[in-house]
Amino acid sequence: MRLLLCGVLSLCVPVLSGYAQEVDSDRDARPVVPPVPRYPTMAAILGLQGTCSVHFSVDEQGHPFGLVTFCTEPIFCYESKRAVSRVRFEPKYESGVPVMRTDVVYPLEYTLSDYDPATGEHVAKPFRTDKSQRPCREVPVS
Repeated sequence: MRLLLCGVLSLCVPVLSGYAQEVDSDRDARPVVPPVPRYPTMAAILGLQGTCSVHFSVDEQGHPFGLVTFCTEPIFCYESKRAVSRVRFEPKYESGVPVMRTDVVYPLEYTLSDYDPATGEHVAKPFRTDKSQRPCREVPVS
């Protein structure tokens, strides 16, 4: 089996957890466009897969701040934090007024696939789900 590194190595579309039901004019923070982190090249070469959770708050203008990242593999820390830090969110609204949103958690999953020449399809590689996430070292993102 051969590992494809261009375009095929993708990660699952991240999903923001913790959406509140819309009640009257109260809305929870939502991403305008979901973050799409790049798969770290060295992680792909080494065949590493993993998950990350990015914890943060969203200000009244929809900018994330106070990002703290937890990952199963440290190689995914920087890219996860960078991707989420660049996303703009619709701010949370309470009684029609934008307010700061705290305790937002954005889970990310990094998975690889192999090309199966017999079927001509890309097949997801087995993924370990029992590995726990650890806090990432503080790294400034650009």
